[in-house]
Amino acid sequence: MTDGSENVLVTGGAGVIGSNLVRELAKLDNQSTIVILDDFSSGFRNNLSGLANTILIEGDIGDSTSLEEAFSYKPRKVFHLAALFANQNSVDFPVKDLRTNGEGTIKVLEHCVKANVDRIVYTSSSCVYGNLADMTEPRTGNLDTPYAITKLLGEQYMEFFSEHYGLETVSARLFNTYGPFDFPGEYRSVVPNFFRLAMDKRPLTVHGNGKSIRSYTFVSDTVRGLIKSMYNLRLETHKSCVINIGNDTPVSSIELAQKINRITGNPAGIEHTPQRSWDKVYSRLPNLEKMSTELNWRPQVEIDEGLRIYKDWYNEHIL
Repeated sequence: MTDGSENVLVTGGAGVIGSNLVRELAKLDNQSTIVILDDFSSGFRNNLSGLANTILIEGDIGDSTSLEEAFSYKPRKVFHLAALFANQNSVDFPVKDLRTNGEGTIKVLEHCVKANVDRIVYTSSSCVYGNLADMTEPRTGNLDTPYAITKLLGEQYMEFFSEHYGLETVSARLFNTYGPFDFPGEYRSVVPNFFRLAMDKRPLTVHGNGKSIRSYTFVSDTVRGLIKSMYNLRLETHKSCVINIGNDTPVSSIELAQKINRITGNPAGIEHTPQRSWDKVYSRLPNLEKMSTELNWRPQVEIDEGLRIYKDWYNEHIL
């Protein structure tokens, strides 16, 4: 990072990625102030306990008063993670999804321009690839959910604000992040919800035949990719960039369930339920060539190690 002269704003900083990002930023620079804006709709205040040099603002990115307070600290860099998460939530509440992920992102961008922010890193999603076989930036595929639609919409607004105002923007397409501070619950991710079932000695619910392939990225790798996207990615003539951040090791749904059952000693096994109507993607794996060459970075934590780390955290913080 820098010499302590630059404040940083993290929207959605109390969520799983945001809280891990804030902790890492605090380690890298103990002089700059990290401003956190979160409405705690999916994040938790306790995720940020014990952190110095942070200012926590409870507010919504759709609320101008909250944004004005956050930007009053004159951040030079903005990590925009706040969003309505994720696919099923957006299917159930598409208007709320649009207001948060669409209108909220526009308002963040407008305040970035007004505050002369140097760069904004926006967390997009692998969902924008749909069912494409080749997931190489900046390609996009069919958009199966409102969440995928609004995440791509956010990328397009990043591009517009870059072209029109000269704001440096990076859209980081994330692939299934998991790790500490990821809690189970409705609309939450598959890993914590599998762990909750496994710890209760109940069968893990796999949609469809369980053969669909996904990329699972440990949160420390996601965080490192975001930080490198902010501080190490060179944007020269074109001031806007799309980049994949993920892990390209394929893991099927049934393999993930089997690994978690084995790690937790769950004897209940697996049960299959019908495939969700919107989930038509068989394989979702990133092309990481751009991340490797432009960020000089590769994921460091593979799935077995990551699940063991998460189990230890789960035992300590949830059980």
